[in-house]
Amino acid sequence: MPPGFITEDKRVKQHGRYTGTSSQVNMKHQKVIKDENDRYGHVRQNEQYTCTIISSGEEDAADAPGTKHTNSSNSEGDYHLMQHEVLYSSSCAYEVLEFLGRGTFGQVVKCWKRGTSEIVAIKILKNHPSYARQGEIEVNILRCLGQENADEYHFVRAFEFFKHKNHTCLVFEMLEQNLYDFLKHNKFQPLPLKYIRPIAQQVLTALAKLKSLGLIHADLKPENIMLVDPLRYPYRVKVIDFGSACHVSKAVCSTYLQSRYYR
Repeated sequence: MPPGFITEDKRVKQHGRYTGTSSQVNMKHQKVIKDENDRYGHVRQNEQYTCTIISSGEEDAADAPGTKHTNSSNSEGDYHLMQHEVLYSSSCAYEVLEFLGRGTFGQVVKCWKRGTSEIVAIKILKNHPSYARQGEIEVNILRCLGQENADEYHFVRAFEFFKHKNHTCLVFEMLEQNLYDFLKHNKFQPLPLKYIRPIAQQVLTALAKLKSLGLIHADLKPENIMLVDPLRYPYRVKVIDFGSACHVSKAVCSTYLQSRYYR
C-alpha cells in the first residue's frame, strides 16, 4: 500500500466511522470501475498499488470547491489520497480510481472524468517549497508543448492544470505501459530490430522537436517512454515526464538530475 493512500481501517481511525462496506460500494462507482477496466484491459503489473474500496456519502461535500482542509499532505509533501476522492478543476471533476505510481516530484493516479467516459492520468505534485519552482517550470513546458501536435511528435498530451488543496495537478491522456515494464513482463528478452527501429525513430522525433523548441528533457529512460496502446497500435510510443526538463538557456552543467543507473 503506498504511503498516503487512505484505506478503510485508516479512515475509521481518522473519522471514527465510515459509510458502507466493500460489498456495499455505491453502484455508480462499481459500474465506472467495471467500464474502465473493460475498456483499458489489464492493470500494469509493476504498478501494483491498490486500496480497499470504500464509500462515503460525505465525499462530494468534503471535496467541494473552496472548502478549507488541513493535514492534507505528509512530511514529504505528498498529498494524502483516498480512492473515489474527487479532484476539482475550474471546469471538471476527476474521481480517483487507482494509484499508478510515485516519482521524485509527486504521485500519479488514474481518474475518471465525471460526466464523460474519459479515463485520464493525473500527476499530483508535492507541495514542498523545494519542488514548487520545478513544478512551475514543468507546467510552462507542457503549455509550450500543448501548442504542438502531440501525436505527430510523440510526446504525452496534457489536457489541463489546476490546484487542489495547495497541490498542483497535471492532467494527461491515459497511456498503457512504460517500456521498462513491457521489457520486464517479457523477462527482458531483447526486442527484434524491426521493433527497435520504429521505437527509436519515434523517440528521436520527440527529441528533435524538443531541440527545435530549445527544450531539454533531462530524464529520458525506459520508464519515461510509454506504449500508447499495444493492442491497437503495437510499438507506438510517447515520451512522458517533463518534471526534470528545462529550457536550454537555463541548463546547469554537473547538476544531479537523472538516475545514476542510466548515466
